[in-house]
Amino acid sequence: MPKLLRIFLFAFFFLCLPVISSLWAPNAHAQVYRWTDDQGRRNFTDDPSSIPFKHQKNMEKVFSAPTPRSPLLRTETPEPQESKKEEPVSPFSRSTAKEESQLSPEETSAINEAIGFLNADIARYTPYIDKPVDLNIDHVVRGALDQKIALADKLSAFKLEVLKKTASFLKTSAKEDEDARRLSPNNSLRKSRAVQRRDRAKTEQETKTALIKELEEALIPKDSAAEKAKK
Repeated sequence: MPKLLRIFLFAFFFLCLPVISSLWAPNAHAQVYRWTDDQGRRNFTDDPSSIPFKHQKNMEKVFSAPTPRSPLLRTETPEPQESKKEEPVSPFSRSTAKEESQLSPEETSAINEAIGFLNADIARYTPYIDKPVDLNIDHVVRGALDQKIALADKLSAFKLEVLKKTASFLKTSAKEDEDARRLSPNNSLRKSRAVQRRDRAKTEQETKTALIKELEEALIPKDSAAEKAKK
């Protein structure tokens, strides 16, 4: 019986020897190689043939094998950098860029309409400037008031500086004209107001002339205006 036991133990040892060797050998003899790729990431592998040829010159031997918790092949990725958020482009910035380059058809039409109204307005009040008081100026003011208000509202919708400036002038002027809607039966009061309208029409005529000039210049392409200035 003891002889059979010895034979059994001897056979069991030889059968288990390959298994024990395979478990012990990797940890005893394994070598790990470290290399850096084109993106600057460090990589680890136990197979040097898997490393691209152009990176084999820079590979380093790491003699301590990775711990069981760590994978044999590991890639270290750089910390993500915060990407710059693109600011949304507002309609106002688009309008500013467009203003610097060229006018839109809507802007061109609005400028021409403003020039036409201002020229007509100057002609409307010219017969009453530097002349004796004429009560008919009240009717002239009242007849153009609605058109002036409508144009001021239309021009206010644009971002072009000269159109905003014209709209502001028209709104202020229309506010002064509001009392013409309700004519007083008192002739003395009407004469006093007629004098004020005549004097204001004279003052506004200078502003209207200056605005017309700015509006006309806005219609000229910037390249052409620059060449004209050089000459």
